[in-house]
Amino acid sequence: MTDSEIATFFGIKRHTLYLWDAKYPDFKTARETDGGEAADRRVEKSLFHRAVGFDHETEKIFMDRDGKIVRAVTVTRYPPDTMAANLWLVNRRPDRWKRNINEAGDASLNIRITGGLPDGKSDKKES
Repeated sequence: MTDSEIATFFGIKRHTLYLWDAKYPDFKTARETDGGEAADRRVEKSLFHRAVGFDHETEKIFMDRDGKIVRAVTVTRYPPDTMAANLWLVNRRPDRWKRNINEAGDASLNIRITGGLPDGKSDKKES
């Protein structure tokens, strides 16, 4: 859970949560170790979904011509995000995807192609 979610769970403000951290070191340690891993898993799951794309079911509410309220379930598609995919692959498959940092501190990405190269023939028809 985020700090805001924890504070809401306890019915307190975030500031009070931080005061508790200062007053009860064991509480802070528990939040940082156990809670931190759960938060990491939550972010990993979100990053994965962002990298590959996902569908999300929502309910749209609108009025028809007669003024009646209509509820319709719709599916919103979130396409894959290339930056999220890049981040995922660079960290999960550094043997295939790695960043090179030059002296100026700029990062470049090297991709090793392991097969499936085109045979040089063009798909275009000759005119």
